[in-house]
Amino acid sequence: METSSFDKNPGLRRGLLYSLTLLMLLAPIFLYLMSSSALSAQKNAQVVARVRGNELASFGDSLSQDVPRVLEIAGKRAVVAAGNYIYASGSPLQDAHANLSELATNGSLSSVNQSVMAGSSINEWAASVSRIGANRGLNVSINATRLDVTPSSAFELNLTSTLEVNITDVKEPVNISRTYVSSRIISVLGFEDPLYALHGLGFVHRVFARPSITPVWGNAALDAAFAQGGYLNTSLGPSVLDRFEGRLSLSDRYASMAGGQIGLESLVNSTEFSLRGLNFTANQSVADWQFFNATAIHGYAVTGSAYPNQRLDRMHNDTYGVTVDLNS
Repeated sequence: METSSFDKNPGLRRGLLYSLTLLMLLAPIFLYLMSSSALSAQKNAQVVARVRGNELASFGDSLSQDVPRVLEIAGKRAVVAAGNYIYASGSPLQDAHANLSELATNGSLSSVNQSVMAGSSINEWAASVSRIGANRGLNVSINATRLDVTPSSAFELNLTSTLEVNITDVKEPVNISRTYVSSRIISVLGFEDPLYALHGLGFVHRVFARPSITPVWGNAALDAAFAQGGYLNTSLGPSVLDRFEGRLSLSDRYASMAGGQIGLESLVNSTEFSLRGLNFTANQSVADWQFFNATAIHGYAVTGSAYPNQRLDRMHNDTYGVTVDLNS
């Protein structure tokens, strides 16, 4: 009768038995270690995703804080660019609301890039932010879906933007999408009045400025406003946006966008025009929206004024608390 090697070698049989027993004992430990390793990797991935998610949220928050500053820069540059266009072309804007919005957003006017807007438009800022994001391993998309430019007060414009922002991590499955609606009010004080550019043919300049004496009432205050070129709030004069369109009266469109009185008038010094050989109607009322009017609006000498060429129509008696000489 033949016998196997196991029968001939009891030690081998015991060794195999011990090995099987040891394997059965170690198997749960191996499974536990493998499971723990998988769980640890999963937790690490979750931690990385959470950290990157926080970084994306922080990046998005920094954008929201930056937008008002960008709006102010883009808005002020747009006002300058629009003024430059009027001086260079001798033509008013067709739609100040839309044109200023295009300038601030794209840096262009009627699809023509304006050099003064270089590096200052919202879209250029968005491109810069995208490059910064790429350096941090982020795909950043910013889409300016809307920008409204409306009058806020007689000397201020309000810019309100809507930005659609999407930020995606290049490696991790993390992304955020947000909509930011931001507003910024900018002052036009110190910027040139486009009406003077149009009617002064680029030779006569006037910047928006408040009168040094307020209220403008009586001869002394009126003379100061006339000499210094201060602008006065009025219900009849054109608003800032109307002036960019060459309009000589306050439009219903822009009046409806504001919560208060936004009309302005300055007092034209006719000597500035005569010294430059520019034509104007003799004895015309010097309220700018009347002075630039093609229709003759007779102005009377202001009694007691130090300036003989300061002439106003009769209704300005009550506006400024002065008396005009109806025989002049």
